[in-house]
Amino acid sequence: MSGTKKERSALTDQQRLAEAEESLKRIREDYEEQIEQHTDALLLAEERLQVSQQISKSGSWERNLVTGVVWWSDELYHLHGEEPRGFEPVFESFLDKVHPEDRERVESEARTAWEKTEPYVSEFRIIRRDGSERWISTSLEVGCDADGRPRRLNGTARDITEAKELQKALEQSEARAKALLDVNPDLIFRITRDGNYVDVHASDPSRLALPRESIIGRNVLDIFDESFAAELQLHTENALKTGEVQLWQYQLPIHGDSRNLEARVIRSGSDEVIAIVQDITEQTRLEREVISIGENERKRIGHDLHDGLGQELTAVSLALKALTVKLDREKSPHAATVQNLTKATQNMISETRRYARQLSPVFSSDFGLGVALQSLAEEVKEYSDARCHARCLYEDDMLDTDIAVHLYRIAQESINNAVRHSGARTIELEYGRDGDSLYLEVLDDGKGIPGKGHRIDGIGLRSMRYRARMLRGRLDIAPRPHGGTRVLCSCPMPTE
Repeated sequence: MSGTKKERSALTDQQRLAEAEESLKRIREDYEEQIEQHTDALLLAEERLQVSQQISKSGSWERNLVTGVVWWSDELYHLHGEEPRGFEPVFESFLDKVHPEDRERVESEARTAWEKTEPYVSEFRIIRRDGSERWISTSLEVGCDADGRPRRLNGTARDITEAKELQKALEQSEARAKALLDVNPDLIFRITRDGNYVDVHASDPSRLALPRESIIGRNVLDIFDESFAAELQLHTENALKTGEVQLWQYQLPIHGDSRNLEARVIRSGSDEVIAIVQDITEQTRLEREVISIGENERKRIGHDLHDGLGQELTAVSLALKALTVKLDREKSPHAATVQNLTKATQNMISETRRYARQLSPVFSSDFGLGVALQSLAEEVKEYSDARCHARCLYEDDMLDTDIAVHLYRIAQESINNAVRHSGARTIELEYGRDGDSLYLEVLDDGKGIPGKGHRIDGIGLRSMRYRARMLRGRLDIAPRPHGGTRVLCSCPMPTE
Protein backbone atom coordinates (compact mmCIF):
# COMPACT_ATOMS: atom_id res chain seq x y z
CA MET A 1 0.00 0.00 0.00
CA SER A 2 2.77 2.35 0.94
CA GLY A 3 4.72 1.42 -2.21
CA THR A 4 1.80 2.36 -4.24
CA LYS A 5 1.67 5.74 -2.57
CA LYS A 6 5.35 6.37 -3.35
CA GLU A 7 4.79 5.41 -6.91
CA ARG A 8 1.84 7.71 -7.18
CA SER A 9 3.86 10.53 -5.59
CA ALA A 10 6.79 10.01 -7.97
CA LEU A 11 4.42 9.92 -10.89
CA THR A 12 2.85 13.16 -9.75
CA ASP A 13 6.25 14.86 -9.47
CA GLN A 14 7.17 13.73 -12.96
CA GLN A 15 3.92 15.09 -14.34
CA ARG A 16 4.46 18.37 -12.59
CA LEU A 17 8.00 18.55 -13.91
CA ALA A 18 6.81 17.78 -17.45
CA GLU A 19 4.10 20.39 -17.16
CA ALA A 20 6.62 22.93 -15.88
CA GLU A 21 8.97 22.16 -18.73
CA GLU A 22 6.11 22.45 -21.23
CA SER A 23 5.09 25.74 -19.67
CA LEU A 24 8.66 27.04 -19.85
CA LYS A 25 8.85 25.91 -23.46
CA ARG A 26 5.70 27.81 -24.32
CA ILE A 27 6.97 30.88 -22.50
CA ARG A 28 10.29 30.64 -24.32
CA GLU A 29 8.53 30.26 -27.66
CA ASP A 30 6.29 33.23 -26.87
CA TYR A 31 9.34 35.33 -25.95
CA GLU A 32 11.15 34.24 -29.10
CA GLU A 33 8.10 35.08 -31.19
CA GLN A 34 7.82 38.49 -29.51
CA ILE A 35 11.54 39.08 -29.96
CA GLU A 36 11.24 38.11 -33.63
CA GLN A 37 8.27 40.42 -34.06
CA HIS A 38 10.05 43.31 -32.34
CA THR A 39 13.18 42.58 -34.38
CA ASP A 40 11.16 42.61 -37.64
CA ALA A 41 9.46 45.82 -36.57
CA LEU A 42 12.81 47.35 -35.71
CA LEU A 43 14.30 46.27 -39.03
CA LEU A 44 11.24 47.63 -40.86
CA ALA A 45 11.52 50.94 -38.97
CA GLU A 46 15.21 51.16 -39.81
CA GLU A 47 14.46 50.40 -43.45
CA ARG A 48 11.72 53.02 -43.53
CA LEU A 49 14.05 55.53 -41.87
CA GLN A 50 16.75 54.81 -44.42
CA VAL A 51 14.31 55.20 -47.33
CA SER A 52 12.89 58.41 -45.91
CA GLN A 53 16.40 59.79 -45.42
CA GLN A 54 17.30 58.89 -48.99
CA ILE A 55 14.20 60.58 -50.31
CA SER A 56 14.68 63.69 -48.17
CA LYS A 57 18.45 63.71 -48.70
CA SER A 58 19.00 63.77 -44.95
CA GLY A 59 21.00 61.78 -42.44
CA SER A 60 21.36 61.46 -38.69
CA TRP A 61 24.21 60.96 -36.22
CA GLU A 62 24.92 60.40 -32.55
CA ARG A 63 27.97 60.92 -30.34
CA ASN A 64 28.45 59.51 -26.85
CA LEU A 65 30.39 62.16 -24.95
CA VAL A 66 31.43 59.63 -22.29
CA THR A 67 32.78 56.83 -24.50
CA GLY A 68 33.53 58.97 -27.53
CA VAL A 69 31.71 56.52 -29.82
CA VAL A 70 30.23 58.21 -32.94
CA TRP A 71 27.51 56.75 -35.16
CA TRP A 72 26.47 58.00 -38.60
CA SER A 73 23.54 56.79 -40.68
CA ASP A 74 24.30 55.40 -44.14
CA GLU A 75 22.67 58.41 -45.81
CA LEU A 76 24.85 60.80 -43.80
CA TYR A 77 27.93 59.10 -45.24
CA HIS A 78 26.38 59.45 -48.69
CA LEU A 79 25.68 63.17 -48.17
CA HIS A 80 29.35 63.71 -47.40
CA GLY A 81 30.47 61.61 -50.37
CA GLU A 82 32.01 58.91 -48.19
CA GLU A 83 31.72 55.17 -47.59
CA PRO A 84 31.20 53.82 -44.03
CA ARG A 85 34.32 51.61 -44.20
CA GLY A 86 36.62 54.30 -45.55
CA PHE A 87 35.84 57.25 -43.29
CA GLU A 88 36.13 57.70 -39.55
CA PRO A 89 33.20 59.92 -38.43
CA VAL A 90 34.96 61.93 -35.76
CA PHE A 91 34.47 65.67 -35.29
CA GLU A 92 37.93 66.54 -36.65
CA SER A 93 37.33 64.50 -39.85
CA PHE A 94 33.97 66.22 -40.28
CA LEU A 95 35.56 69.67 -39.87
CA ASP A 96 38.09 68.83 -42.57
CA LYS A 97 35.21 68.45 -45.02
CA VAL A 98 33.62 71.81 -44.13
CA HIS A 99 34.38 74.61 -46.60
CA PRO A 100 37.38 76.66 -45.40
CA GLU A 101 35.32 79.85 -45.40
CA ASP A 102 32.70 78.25 -43.09
CA ARG A 103 34.92 76.02 -40.94
CA GLU A 104 35.77 78.40 -38.11
CA ARG A 105 32.14 79.50 -37.72
CA VAL A 106 30.82 75.91 -37.68
CA GLU A 107 33.34 74.80 -35.05
CA SER A 108 32.63 77.79 -32.84
CA GLU A 109 28.85 77.39 -33.07
CA ALA A 110 29.01 73.63 -32.33
CA ARG A 111 31.28 73.98 -29.29
CA THR A 112 29.13 76.81 -27.92
CA ALA A 113 26.05 74.59 -28.25
CA TRP A 114 27.79 71.76 -26.36
CA GLU A 115 28.93 74.04 -23.56
CA LYS A 116 25.55 75.75 -23.14
CA THR A 117 23.60 72.54 -23.86
CA GLU A 118 21.41 74.50 -26.24
CA PRO A 119 19.84 73.32 -29.51
CA TYR A 120 21.86 74.35 -32.53
CA VAL A 121 20.88 74.91 -36.19
CA SER A 122 23.31 75.95 -38.91
CA GLU A 123 23.84 76.03 -42.65
CA PHE A 124 27.26 75.63 -44.25
CA ARG A 125 29.11 74.22 -47.23
CA ILE A 126 31.11 71.01 -47.44
CA ILE A 127 33.57 69.82 -50.07
CA ARG A 128 33.29 66.18 -51.02
CA ARG A 129 36.15 63.88 -51.91
CA ASP A 130 35.38 64.37 -55.65
CA GLY A 131 35.69 68.17 -55.25
CA SER A 132 31.97 68.92 -55.55
CA GLU A 133 30.51 71.51 -53.21
CA ARG A 134 27.23 70.93 -51.33
CA TRP A 135 25.16 72.98 -48.91
CA ILE A 136 24.20 71.25 -45.63
CA SER A 137 21.60 72.24 -43.06
CA THR A 138 22.27 70.63 -39.67
CA SER A 139 20.59 70.61 -36.27
CA LEU A 140 22.00 69.40 -32.95
CA GLU A 141 20.56 68.67 -29.53
CA VAL A 142 22.52 67.94 -26.34
CA GLY A 143 21.37 65.13 -24.05
CA CYS A 144 22.24 65.59 -20.37
CA ASP A 145 22.15 63.36 -17.28
CA ALA A 146 20.17 64.02 -14.12
CA ASP A 147 22.83 66.50 -12.95
CA GLY A 148 22.64 68.47 -16.17
CA ARG A 149 25.99 67.29 -17.49
CA PRO A 150 26.22 66.71 -21.28
CA ARG A 151 26.34 63.00 -22.07
CA ARG A 152 25.10 62.64 -25.64
CA LEU A 153 24.86 64.62 -28.88
CA ASN A 154 22.13 63.88 -31.42
CA GLY A 155 21.95 65.58 -34.78
CA THR A 156 20.51 65.55 -38.27
CA ALA A 157 21.87 66.88 -41.54
CA ARG A 158 20.06 67.63 -44.80
CA ASP A 159 21.35 68.43 -48.30
CA ILE A 160 19.89 71.83 -49.24
CA THR A 161 22.06 72.48 -52.29
CA GLU A 162 19.13 72.60 -54.71
CA ALA A 163 17.21 74.95 -52.42
CA LYS A 164 20.27 77.21 -52.15
CA GLU A 165 20.70 77.23 -55.94
CA LEU A 166 17.03 78.10 -56.38
CA GLN A 167 17.37 80.81 -53.76
CA LYS A 168 20.41 82.22 -55.55
CA ALA A 169 18.60 82.12 -58.91
CA LEU A 170 15.61 83.85 -57.31
CA GLU A 171 17.80 86.55 -55.78
CA GLN A 172 19.49 87.12 -59.14
CA SER A 173 16.12 87.26 -60.85
CA GLU A 174 14.84 89.73 -58.25
CA ALA A 175 17.98 91.82 -58.68
CA ARG A 176 17.48 91.90 -62.46
CA ALA A 177 13.81 92.75 -62.03
CA LYS A 178 14.68 95.52 -59.58
CA ALA A 179 17.29 96.90 -61.99
CA LEU A 180 14.74 96.90 -64.79
CA LEU A 181 12.19 98.62 -62.56
CA ASP A 182 14.73 101.20 -61.42
CA VAL A 183 15.51 102.24 -65.01
CA ASN A 184 11.88 102.02 -66.15
CA PRO A 185 10.39 105.53 -66.23
CA ASP A 186 6.82 104.20 -66.11
CA LEU A 187 4.72 104.13 -62.97
CA ILE A 188 3.58 100.67 -61.82
CA PHE A 189 0.58 100.06 -59.56
CA ARG A 190 -0.82 96.85 -58.04
CA ILE A 191 -4.54 97.29 -57.60
CA THR A 192 -7.22 94.95 -56.24
CA ARG A 193 -10.60 94.37 -57.84
CA ASP A 194 -12.11 96.72 -55.23
CA GLY A 195 -9.74 99.53 -56.21
CA ASN A 196 -7.30 99.29 -53.30
CA TYR A 197 -3.65 100.16 -54.02
CA VAL A 198 -1.45 97.27 -52.84
CA ASP A 199 1.92 98.52 -54.09
CA VAL A 200 3.40 101.37 -56.08
CA HIS A 201 6.71 101.63 -57.92
CA ALA A 202 8.13 104.86 -59.27
CA SER A 203 11.76 105.29 -60.26
CA ASP A 204 11.07 109.03 -60.08
CA PRO A 205 8.68 109.71 -57.15
CA SER A 206 8.04 113.25 -58.38
CA ARG A 207 5.94 111.79 -61.17
CA LEU A 208 3.37 110.51 -58.67
CA ALA A 209 0.32 112.63 -57.89
CA LEU A 210 0.85 111.79 -54.19
CA PRO A 211 3.75 110.36 -52.17
CA ARG A 212 4.00 106.57 -52.37
CA GLU A 213 3.15 106.09 -48.69
CA SER A 214 0.00 108.19 -49.18
CA ILE A 215 -1.23 105.84 -51.92
CA ILE A 216 -0.50 102.31 -50.64
CA GLY A 217 -3.38 100.88 -48.62
CA ARG A 218 -5.89 103.45 -49.79
CA ASN A 219 -8.80 103.09 -52.18
CA VAL A 220 -8.94 104.92 -55.48
CA LEU A 221 -12.06 106.78 -54.27
CA ASP A 222 -10.00 108.16 -51.38
CA ILE A 223 -7.64 109.83 -53.86
CA PHE A 224 -9.47 110.55 -57.13
CA ASP A 225 -12.99 111.53 -58.20
CA GLU A 226 -15.83 109.12 -58.96
CA SER A 227 -15.48 109.32 -62.75
CA PHE A 228 -11.82 108.28 -62.58
CA ALA A 229 -12.64 105.48 -60.15
CA ALA A 230 -15.46 104.23 -62.38
CA GLU A 231 -13.20 104.18 -65.44
CA LEU A 232 -10.48 102.32 -63.52
CA GLN A 233 -13.06 99.82 -62.24
CA LEU A 234 -14.26 99.20 -65.82
CA HIS A 235 -10.77 98.45 -67.13
CA THR A 236 -9.95 96.36 -64.05
CA GLU A 237 -13.03 94.17 -64.53
CA ASN A 238 -12.33 93.79 -68.26
CA ALA A 239 -8.73 92.75 -67.58
CA LEU A 240 -9.77 90.23 -64.92
CA LYS A 241 -12.52 88.82 -67.12
CA THR A 242 -10.68 88.55 -70.45
CA GLY A 243 -7.02 88.32 -69.42
CA GLU A 244 -6.23 90.84 -72.16
CA VAL A 245 -4.33 94.11 -71.78
CA GLN A 246 -6.68 97.06 -71.38
CA LEU A 247 -5.45 100.38 -72.82
CA TRP A 248 -6.69 103.52 -71.10
CA GLN A 249 -5.76 107.14 -71.74
CA TYR A 250 -6.70 109.93 -69.38
CA GLN A 251 -5.60 113.25 -67.92
CA LEU A 252 -4.62 114.00 -64.32
CA PRO A 253 -3.35 117.09 -62.54
CA ILE A 254 0.09 116.32 -61.08
CA HIS A 255 1.67 119.02 -58.96
CA GLY A 256 -0.55 121.63 -60.62
CA ASP A 257 0.26 120.53 -64.17
CA SER A 258 -2.24 118.62 -66.31
CA ARG A 259 -0.57 115.48 -67.68
CA ASN A 260 -1.69 113.08 -70.39
CA LEU A 261 -1.27 109.49 -69.19
CA GLU A 262 -1.67 106.08 -70.79
CA ALA A 263 -2.30 103.02 -68.62
CA ARG A 264 -1.98 99.38 -69.62
CA VAL A 265 -4.02 97.27 -67.21
CA ILE A 266 -3.25 93.53 -67.08
CA ARG A 267 -4.50 90.72 -64.85
CA SER A 268 -1.92 89.58 -62.27
CA GLY A 269 -4.10 87.38 -60.06
CA SER A 270 -7.67 86.25 -59.50
CA ASP A 271 -8.61 89.60 -57.93
CA GLU A 272 -5.66 91.84 -58.76
CA VAL A 273 -4.30 93.80 -61.72
CA ILE A 274 -1.12 95.67 -62.52
CA ALA A 275 -1.41 99.07 -64.14
CA ILE A 276 1.65 100.33 -66.01
CA VAL A 277 1.25 104.06 -66.50
CA GLN A 278 3.25 106.06 -69.02
CA ASP A 279 3.35 109.84 -69.24
CA ILE A 280 2.49 110.65 -72.87
CA THR A 281 2.15 114.41 -72.44
CA GLU A 282 5.09 115.19 -74.72
CA GLN A 283 4.07 112.49 -77.17
CA THR A 284 0.54 113.91 -77.28
CA ARG A 285 1.88 117.41 -77.89
CA LEU A 286 4.05 116.17 -80.76
CA GLU A 287 1.16 114.19 -82.22
CA ARG A 288 -1.01 117.27 -82.05
CA GLU A 289 1.65 119.28 -83.84
CA VAL A 290 2.13 116.61 -86.49
CA ILE A 291 -1.61 116.36 -87.11
CA SER A 292 -1.94 120.15 -87.15
CA ILE A 293 0.90 120.47 -89.65
CA GLY A 294 -0.67 117.70 -91.74
CA GLU A 295 -4.07 119.38 -91.69
CA ASN A 296 -2.58 122.74 -92.64
CA GLU A 297 -0.72 121.09 -95.50
CA ARG A 298 -3.89 119.35 -96.65
CA LYS A 299 -5.75 122.66 -96.56
CA ARG A 300 -3.01 124.33 -98.58
CA ILE A 301 -2.99 121.58 -101.19
CA GLY A 302 -6.80 121.53 -101.24
CA HIS A 303 -6.97 125.27 -101.77
CA ASP A 304 -4.26 125.08 -104.42
CA LEU A 305 -6.22 122.37 -106.22
CA HIS A 306 -9.44 124.33 -106.00
CA ASP A 307 -8.15 127.84 -106.62
CA GLY A 308 -5.18 126.99 -108.79
CA LEU A 309 -5.51 123.84 -110.85
CA GLY A 310 -9.31 123.89 -110.58
CA GLN A 311 -9.56 127.44 -111.92
CA GLU A 312 -7.11 126.74 -114.70
CA LEU A 313 -9.02 123.63 -115.72
CA THR A 314 -12.23 125.67 -115.63
CA ALA A 315 -10.64 128.23 -117.98
CA VAL A 316 -9.52 125.44 -120.28
CA SER A 317 -13.04 123.96 -120.19
CA LEU A 318 -14.59 127.32 -121.13
CA ALA A 319 -12.12 127.74 -123.95
CA LEU A 320 -12.88 124.24 -125.22
CA LYS A 321 -16.60 124.94 -125.09
CA ALA A 322 -16.14 128.12 -127.12
CA LEU A 323 -13.96 126.21 -129.59
CA THR A 324 -16.60 123.49 -129.84
CA VAL A 325 -19.28 126.08 -130.72
CA LYS A 326 -17.02 127.63 -133.38
CA LEU A 327 -16.14 124.25 -134.89
CA ASP A 328 -19.80 123.26 -134.94
CA ARG A 329 -20.63 126.43 -136.92
CA GLU A 330 -17.85 125.66 -139.32
CA LYS A 331 -18.97 122.04 -139.49
CA SER A 332 -15.41 121.03 -138.75
CA PRO A 333 -14.65 117.29 -138.47
CA HIS A 334 -12.67 118.09 -135.29
CA ALA A 335 -15.71 119.32 -133.40
CA ALA A 336 -16.46 115.88 -131.90
CA THR A 337 -12.87 115.48 -130.71
CA VAL A 338 -12.91 118.86 -129.02
CA GLN A 339 -16.27 118.05 -127.46
CA ASN A 340 -14.79 114.85 -125.96
CA LEU A 341 -11.85 116.87 -124.66
CA THR A 342 -14.33 119.25 -123.04
CA LYS A 343 -16.09 116.37 -121.26
CA ALA A 344 -12.75 114.95 -120.11
CA THR A 345 -11.77 118.37 -118.77
CA GLN A 346 -15.06 118.69 -116.91
CA ASN A 347 -14.44 115.25 -115.36
CA MET A 348 -10.98 116.42 -114.31
CA ILE A 349 -12.57 119.49 -112.73
CA SER A 350 -15.01 117.30 -110.81
CA GLU A 351 -12.19 115.03 -109.61
CA THR A 352 -10.10 118.04 -108.62
CA ARG A 353 -12.98 119.49 -106.62
CA ARG A 354 -13.58 116.11 -104.95
CA TYR A 355 -9.92 115.84 -103.98
CA ALA A 356 -10.02 119.42 -102.72
CA ARG A 357 -13.08 118.67 -100.55
CA GLN A 358 -11.46 115.53 -99.13
CA LEU A 359 -8.22 117.33 -98.42
CA SER A 360 -9.90 120.37 -96.91
CA PRO A 361 -13.50 119.76 -95.86
CA VAL A 362 -15.42 122.89 -94.86
CA PHE A 363 -17.74 122.66 -91.87
CA SER A 364 -20.41 125.29 -91.27
CA SER A 365 -24.04 125.55 -90.20
CA ASP A 366 -25.06 124.50 -93.69
CA PHE A 367 -22.30 121.95 -94.25
CA GLY A 368 -21.58 120.19 -90.95
CA LEU A 369 -19.93 116.86 -90.22
CA GLY A 370 -23.08 114.92 -91.01
CA VAL A 371 -23.32 116.42 -94.49
CA ALA A 372 -19.59 115.90 -95.04
CA LEU A 373 -19.88 112.21 -94.11
CA GLN A 374 -22.89 111.81 -96.42
CA SER A 375 -20.86 113.35 -99.22
CA LEU A 376 -17.88 111.11 -98.37
CA ALA A 377 -20.11 108.04 -98.61
CA GLU A 378 -21.58 109.09 -101.95
CA GLU A 379 -18.16 109.69 -103.45
CA VAL A 380 -17.10 106.04 -102.78
CA LYS A 381 -19.04 104.82 -105.83
CA GLU A 382 -17.13 107.29 -108.01
CA TYR A 383 -13.82 105.49 -107.53
CA SER A 384 -14.80 101.92 -106.50
CA ASP A 385 -17.46 99.24 -106.90
CA ALA A 386 -18.29 99.31 -103.18
CA ARG A 387 -21.54 100.70 -101.82
CA CYS A 388 -21.29 103.03 -98.84
CA HIS A 389 -24.27 104.09 -96.74
CA ALA A 390 -24.07 106.84 -94.13
CA ARG A 391 -26.49 107.41 -91.25
CA CYS A 392 -26.16 110.55 -89.19
CA LEU A 393 -28.19 110.25 -85.97
CA TYR A 394 -26.85 113.34 -84.23
CA GLU A 395 -29.32 116.13 -84.84
CA ASP A 396 -27.20 119.00 -83.53
CA ASP A 397 -24.47 119.01 -86.18
CA MET A 398 -22.83 122.23 -85.01
CA LEU A 399 -19.52 120.71 -83.95
CA ASP A 400 -16.23 122.20 -82.91
CA THR A 401 -14.19 122.31 -86.12
CA ASP A 402 -11.27 120.31 -84.71
CA ILE A 403 -13.58 117.53 -83.52
CA ALA A 404 -15.33 117.46 -86.89
CA VAL A 405 -12.04 117.27 -88.77
CA HIS A 406 -10.69 114.44 -86.60
CA LEU A 407 -13.86 112.35 -86.91
CA TYR A 408 -14.02 113.02 -90.65
CA ARG A 409 -10.42 111.88 -91.11
CA ILE A 410 -11.04 108.71 -89.08
CA ALA A 411 -14.09 107.91 -91.24
CA GLN A 412 -12.14 108.71 -94.42
CA GLU A 413 -9.22 106.45 -93.46
CA SER A 414 -11.57 103.64 -92.42
CA ILE A 415 -13.41 103.76 -95.74
CA ASN A 416 -10.16 103.90 -97.73
CA ASN A 417 -8.83 100.85 -95.83
CA ALA A 418 -12.06 98.95 -96.47
CA VAL A 419 -11.98 99.70 -100.20
CA ARG A 420 -8.25 99.39 -100.93
CA HIS A 421 -7.07 96.69 -98.52
CA SER A 422 -10.10 94.71 -97.39
CA GLY A 423 -11.93 94.32 -100.70
CA ALA A 424 -15.23 95.37 -99.10
CA ARG A 425 -18.40 95.43 -101.21
CA THR A 426 -20.59 97.14 -98.61
CA ILE A 427 -19.64 99.78 -96.07
CA GLU A 428 -21.92 101.10 -93.33
CA LEU A 429 -21.11 104.40 -91.64
CA GLU A 430 -22.98 105.68 -88.57
CA TYR A 431 -22.41 108.86 -86.63
CA GLY A 432 -24.38 109.81 -83.53
CA ARG A 433 -24.56 110.55 -79.84
CA ASP A 434 -24.70 108.14 -76.90
CA GLY A 435 -25.25 109.93 -73.62
CA ASP A 436 -22.32 112.29 -73.06
CA SER A 437 -20.29 110.83 -75.93
CA LEU A 438 -20.11 111.11 -79.68
CA TYR A 439 -19.46 107.98 -81.66
CA LEU A 440 -18.46 107.12 -85.20
CA GLU A 441 -18.83 103.52 -86.38
CA VAL A 442 -17.66 102.09 -89.71
CA LEU A 443 -18.59 98.51 -90.66
CA ASP A 444 -17.46 96.63 -93.77
CA ASP A 445 -17.86 93.13 -95.20
CA GLY A 446 -14.29 92.74 -96.46
CA LYS A 447 -11.71 90.12 -95.59
CA GLY A 448 -11.24 91.60 -92.13
CA ILE A 449 -8.15 92.07 -90.02
CA PRO A 450 -5.86 89.52 -88.31
CA GLY A 451 -7.19 88.03 -85.10
CA LYS A 452 -5.83 88.25 -81.58
CA GLY A 453 -2.05 88.11 -81.30
CA HIS A 454 -1.37 89.99 -84.54
CA ARG A 455 -0.24 93.58 -84.46
CA ILE A 456 -2.32 95.95 -86.57
CA ASP A 457 -0.28 98.93 -87.60
CA GLY A 458 0.48 101.34 -90.40
CA ILE A 459 0.67 105.07 -90.94
CA GLY A 460 -3.07 105.37 -91.53
CA LEU A 461 -4.02 103.39 -88.45
CA ARG A 462 -1.51 105.24 -86.30
CA SER A 463 -2.99 108.50 -87.55
CA MET A 464 -6.46 107.29 -86.55
CA ARG A 465 -5.23 106.46 -83.05
CA TYR A 466 -3.51 109.85 -82.75
CA ARG A 467 -6.73 111.61 -83.71
CA ALA A 468 -8.77 109.60 -81.23
CA ARG A 469 -6.24 110.59 -78.56
CA MET A 470 -6.62 114.25 -79.53
CA LEU A 471 -10.34 113.88 -78.90
CA ARG A 472 -9.63 112.26 -75.49
CA GLY A 473 -11.52 109.35 -76.97
CA ARG A 474 -11.13 105.66 -77.67
CA LEU A 475 -10.57 103.83 -80.95
CA ASP A 476 -11.40 100.13 -81.27
CA ILE A 477 -10.61 98.15 -84.42
CA ALA A 478 -11.74 94.54 -84.41
CA PRO A 479 -12.92 91.76 -86.74
CA ARG A 480 -16.68 91.26 -87.06
CA PRO A 481 -18.11 87.87 -86.01
CA HIS A 482 -19.15 86.91 -89.56
CA GLY A 483 -16.35 88.60 -91.50
CA GLY A 484 -15.29 92.14 -92.13
CA THR A 485 -14.04 94.86 -89.80
CA ARG A 486 -15.60 97.16 -87.22
CA VAL A 487 -14.07 100.54 -86.45
CA LEU A 488 -15.55 102.43 -83.50
CA CYS A 489 -14.37 105.80 -82.27
CA SER A 490 -16.04 107.39 -79.24
CA CYS A 491 -15.16 110.66 -77.55
CA PRO A 492 -16.62 113.05 -74.97
CA MET A 493 -19.10 115.66 -76.14
CA PRO A 494 -17.50 119.09 -76.65
CA THR A 495 -18.00 121.45 -73.71
CA GLU A 496 -19.94 124.63 -74.20
